[in-house]
Amino acid sequence: MRPNDDPAITGLDHEPGADALSKTKKKQHSADLQRLGLELSRLSPRELDSLGLHVELRSAIDQVRKIKPGGAFKRQVKFIGGLLREMDAVPIRDKFARLKHQSSAATHRHHRLEKWRDRLLAEGDSAIEALVEQVPAIDCQRLRQIIRSAKKETDQGNPPKATRILYRFLAELIE
Repeated sequence: MRPNDDPAITGLDHEPGADALSKTKKKQHSADLQRLGLELSRLSPRELDSLGLHVELRSAIDQVRKIKPGGAFKRQVKFIGGLLREMDAVPIRDKFARLKHQSSAATHRHHRLEKWRDRLLAEGDSAIEALVEQVPAIDCQRLRQIIRSAKKETDQGNPPKATRILYRFLAELIE
């Protein structure tokens, strides 16, 4: 065994006789962990709390968020990558992937509701009929009333209070 193949030195466990990780693979692994750390630094504090990160890792991520891009920023990202290398990053990666999926699903839902709201305001009765086909338990009278109020607001140049009410009504309905 060469000195560089010692698991205590490399930090990578492998069986005797098995091929050691190449230098390229180690660098790729390190770069992947640094990218993960950078992506984690872009999350909101609430999202970071939901991941249940180790205190030292969370502190390092909070610090990198305060640093302007440059040399110190790069060093801090490498430090985060090193911390991730020391711990099991697979659960963190899985939680992050689930969080991203939830976020993209929420964004998709938001866009869908906005399209319905805009369509109802633009098309009127034909859009209401299309919505009734999808959601038969809709209160059409209440929906028409909200749409009239929203159109009136828009015509008068008032703040979009009824438009927001329409969005919330749709959100509850399509939920």
